[in-house]
Amino acid sequence: MAFSEFELKRIEHIIGGYCINISPKDQVTWNLLHFDYDVDKQSITLVEVRPDWRDNTITRRSPFVKITYVKSSQIWKMYWLRQNLQWDRYEPCESVESLEEFVRVVSQDEYGCFFG
Repeated sequence: MAFSEFELKRIEHIIGGYCINISPKDQVTWNLLHFDYDVDKQSITLVEVRPDWRDNTITRRSPFVKITYVKSSQIWKMYWLRQNLQWDRYEPCESVESLEEFVRVVSQDEYGCFFG
């Protein structure tokens, strides 16, 4: 089941705002690296956006953290993308109760899984 229009606006405000906040402010650097998000069904994925290293006319979107809403328990399960390209539960915080809490956990990056 997809998010409602209200939920999508809320996601845009909180997650989109976070992506803008952590992305470079000057246009030259922003063109080389910035952050965005994708919504698919009940999941939100943060992605790093940058030009391909061999062909800068191609843009690469690399996912690094994902949350999936579990309606029955009203929580967000949190995952990080491992080097083997498998999504694993994020051990320090396997679930969050809100988008705001998700932003706090990603910002803290306790294990260095998101920003190194």
